[in-house]
Amino acid sequence: MSIVTETTSYFTTTQHEHLRAQVRDFAESNVIPRIGEMERSKTVHVELLRLIAQQGWLGVTVDPKYGGMGLGHLAKTVIIEELSRVSGAMGAMVQASQLGVAKIVHFGSVE
Repeated sequence: MSIVTETTSYFTTTQHEHLRAQVRDFAESNVIPRIGEMERSKTVHVELLRLIAQQGWLGVTVDPKYGGMGLGHLAKTVIIEELSRVSGAMGAMVQASQLGVAKIVHFGSVE
């Protein structure tokens, strides 16, 4: 008899799981088809970066009053996980973009 309980989510909400499904679908339909070419050229498609930005995922931790999603760091982690599942480069790109976002959120001004 095992005392270990299997669970799919200790910390995520239905909102996180909806986001996970959305990002997974995006990754499978938009990232996977471009991986071969990105690896051959050793570049990232600018259009793919634009598509990711258009989803609002680069502003996932930014308050909605400033145009962000306001979903927090767990949602950011979900996005990075799902993009990294198909392309480490895409997950790293979103993570790297958060470094600048965090500085603006914490030290920026309204001006």
